[in-house]
Amino acid sequence: SRAIPVNDMALVPVRNQGAYADLNLPASRYEGDIMRVYYHAAPGMNWTNETHGLIRWNGKYHVFFQKTGSAPVMSHQHWGHLVSEDLIEWRDEKPALAPGESYDIKGCWSGCVFQDDEITGQRPGLLYTGVDYSQPFVAYASTADDDLRDWHKDSRNPVFRLENPASIPHFRKLFFF
Repeated sequence: SRAIPVNDMALVPVRNQGAYADLNLPASRYEGDIMRVYYHAAPGMNWTNETHGLIRWNGKYHVFFQKTGSAPVMSHQHWGHLVSEDLIEWRDEKPALAPGESYDIKGCWSGCVFQDDEITGQRPGLLYTGVDYSQPFVAYASTADDDLRDWHKDSRNPVFRLENPASIPHFRKLFFF
């Protein structure tokens, strides 16, 4: 069987510069790797985890997932973003969300992508768990970009916080319904 390489851009933030470092690995890196899946959306390197949402928008499929693009470790969580036109060949975009605010400084964790008439006007929106040094928060991000590349955290974030964080120590896995 022939491997269909994922074009992994593995973009990670460059501190204090607002730019992204390109840590691409060439497709040849995985040639002959029997442990690498071929018909599965996956970034090329480092730590990835659960998918937060699959959405079809403007004729393309978008998958958002937990990603640490700078190391193979579970820390400083971002939201990775893969795009496909056919669900076979995938392109890795820059992260949709990156930590950096007081309510998500330790990571942008689980959440969901959703569309709603009233809240988002049928455009995609993101709800996610932001974590600071002691507790989780619910935060929201939106985009006006039709390619879903540029997301903006809401100025009202966090949109929800627990009054007593110790009462629910493992708060996460947000869903909109």
